[in-house]
Amino acid sequence: MVDFSGPTDFTDTTLLNYAAKVGLIEVVQMMTGKRYVNGNVPDPAYGLASPITHVKPIPTLLVHGTTDVVVPYAQSEVLDRKLTALGIEHKLLTIPNAGHDLNMNDSKTRSLVLGTAVDWVLRFGR
Repeated sequence: MVDFSGPTDFTDTTLLNYAAKVGLIEVVQMMTGKRYVNGNVPDPAYGLASPITHVKPIPTLLVHGTTDVVVPYAQSEVLDRKLTALGIEHKLLTIPNAGHDLNMNDSKTRSLVLGTAVDWVLRFGR
């Protein structure tokens, strides 16, 4: 599995409040079937829809920028800790000072991200 800047915990109100602010909350609400109201605790359906509740022993590459405001970097840190605790093969590739786009317009960063992803798939893909 390769995850580029993906959300992992839909119960995180920081993520939900930002999604609401920029007009993305409808996507999360469609996945959960429940409405999110800013300032309220998310419905339990948000936890059930969260990837972090569905972790399987699949080698996982996480790639995330530290200044991502769309999906906070902390989302990948949470998943990284869970994968570590479960002993699942994984890697968190941190892109310093990169936003949600991973700074892919920079040729060195693009080479690092794509090269790491290709190597991961070649190593673990079936």
